[in-house]
Amino acid sequence: MARKLQARIAVALNDAKGKNYTDIVVVAHSFGAVAAVEALAAFQSDVPIHLVTAGSPLAICCARSPDLERAVHDLLTNKDIMGWSDFYSNDDWMCCAPPVKGNFPHFKVTPIKFSTGFTEKFTGKAHMNYFNCNVLYKQILE
Repeated sequence: MARKLQARIAVALNDAKGKNYTDIVVVAHSFGAVAAVEALAAFQSDVPIHLVTAGSPLAICCARSPDLERAVHDLLTNKDIMGWSDFYSNDDWMCCAPPVKGNFPHFKVTPIKFSTGFTEKFTGKAHMNYFNCNVLYKQILE
């Protein structure tokens, strides 16, 4: 399933490269961030690419997969990726900040505070609150 999703991302990116865009913005939520990181890690483009992730389980997945941890590092050192903005919330128990080691000026983590109670956190409903977050949309549109 992950390989199919990565292939679809690559097809979409290759299609976008041929459309005279000045920038490409990839937006990924939850496990879509894992697929986007893997797809973009070695992707080459003459059009600047920006990645925006929200509610990502990358830290948890990297703890289980050295290949994914390498993909995160490869993404951060890929010269064609102009920026990576990650949004997470401690109120979202299904995610946390990505496991980035080192200083990467084009990588930015933004913690978000949700107004959620225990039930929303425990059931995972808080994980959908990123879609109601104006600061996330502002980053996408910049």
